[in-house]
Amino acid sequence: LESLDKDVLPFVPLERTFTIAHGREHKSIARRQLPITPAYAFTDYRSQGQT
Repeated sequence: LESLDKDVLPFVPLERTFTIAHGREHKSIARRQLPITPAYAFTDYRSQGQT
């Protein structure tokens, strides 16, 4: 990914397909979302005195 700028992060959507059985019926569902992980962060001003 050398063509991307230095500060650009590539996010590629993921798609998952699964099947749900309800009685005799089977439903196929596709889900598409970005792979993002929640995180905790604070500014450098807040970090003063944390060490």
